[in-house]
Amino acid sequence: MSYPYCIAILLMTGKLVFVPSLWSNFSDKKFMDKIEEFGKRCEFVIDPAMDRVIPEKYPAAVEVHLKGGKKLSSSLELPRGFYPENPVGDKDLFDKFKDLASMVISPKSADSLMDMTMNLEKVEDVSQLTNILREK
Repeated sequence: MSYPYCIAILLMTGKLVFVPSLWSNFSDKKFMDKIEEFGKRCEFVIDPAMDRVIPEKYPAAVEVHLKGGKKLSSSLELPRGFYPENPVGDKDLFDKFKDLASMVISPKSADSLMDMTMNLEKVEDVSQLTNILREK
């Protein structure tokens, strides 16, 4: 796991998940050069004060320095989805599922699979589920 690389990918694409719609970017030398350039400008710093509260909390802070001197920052104590106090919302969870599942099945099949899984009690035959996994 490379934090500078992950931050660069997030800044360039708006996502950390490598979805099919982004794959073409990774064969583009200019895009990859920008990722490398961003990554070189990222710095990972351990804050002893934040380190002391682990494992009760897993805090993180990000600070972005823009051209012109403006700074953007954000921090959190509990990563989203890591603790019940800060759950991942259904929409984000479903979007991530669709992004990842669409790497191996069609987006339509991913939607069907998600719908069927969310209503598993109504599935009469498990082969309905496995058939979706065979579709492209």
